[in-house]
Amino acid sequence: MEKVVSRFGMVFAALMMVVGGCGSRNAPSGIAGCPPPEATNQLPFGVLDAPADKASVARELTASGWAMDDVGVAAVRLYVDSHFVQSTELTVDRPDVSAAVPAFSRQSDRHGWTAQLRLEPGAHTLLAQAVDGAGATRDLGSITVTVAR
Repeated sequence: MEKVVSRFGMVFAALMMVVGGCGSRNAPSGIAGCPPPEATNQLPFGVLDAPADKASVARELTASGWAMDDVGVAAVRLYVDSHFVQSTELTVDRPDVSAAVPAFSRQSDRHGWTAQLRLEPGAHTLLAQAVDGAGATRDLGSITVTVAR
């Protein structure tokens, strides 16, 4: 039993070094040893704009949307069929979003994101998740798409 616990400790330590430890923008939420999120921190929010839900798509597609937060959005994570595939940042100016929610604009129009994805033929579920600068996360949307065979 001691060897198992010891190995778990080494794996946990290695994992924390890889992701940057507690408090880093890559730190996993809910891992034992990491403090809980700050109670005053608001969750990020936003939308997965494209592709449309139940769309037929090409094998290579562009996913896009927007995200905002009170402390800033550190990343948008994308998952296909419940598997992490990539992370992207806010790189697209969205003055429409700033105008709609000025309290969270943080004096910038940079709220949009895009990501290029490659999918195998068949039905897939795409999930976008925003991560704020304090590590809090919120799902922005989940859609189902189909790639023709």
